[in-house]
Amino acid sequence: MKIKTAFTLIELLVVIAIIGILSGLIVITMSGTTQKATIAKAQVFSNSLRNSLMMNIIGEWKFDELTTAIDGTAIQDSWGGVNNGTLDTNSVAADSTDKLRSGTDCISDKCLYFDAVDDYIDCGSNNLNNIEKVTISAWIKRNNHDIYREIITTGRFGSVYGYGLMY
Repeated sequence: MKIKTAFTLIELLVVIAIIGILSGLIVITMSGTTQKATIAKAQVFSNSLRNSLMMNIIGEWKFDELTTAIDGTAIQDSWGGVNNGTLDTNSVAADSTDKLRSGTDCISDKCLYFDAVDDYIDCGSNNLNNIEKVTISAWIKRNNHDIYREIITTGRFGSVYGYGLMY
């Protein structure tokens, strides 16, 4: 009786396919882990920045108190309540699209979704004006990398005036 000692071509292809599938899962899992590590590192930096500037913070908007965010929603300044804003989606009265997100869409508890066209929070002209030195921090997730948008801004940039954080 002769014992078979070699693999058939089909057996080799099946083994190669299984190895390919397993290595694909490992690559996918590692990229998710890398992204989580990058976010965690950025959160540590953000928290250390916040802690070092604690006594000088003028406003902080976490959106955690919101249950909905439609056009006209009051956006509370969670730091001192002085710099409250209003959500403006430039929508018609019939549009009640909720801009509030939570869970995996956000870095922490809740966040807002802007359409990258004309949604913004208007904080009016309160004590954010007339500040000579400023540190601005924002968590942004972009869906479209081909557009140029303002994240935080204030008046006139032709011959300077104030702030601006753009991507």
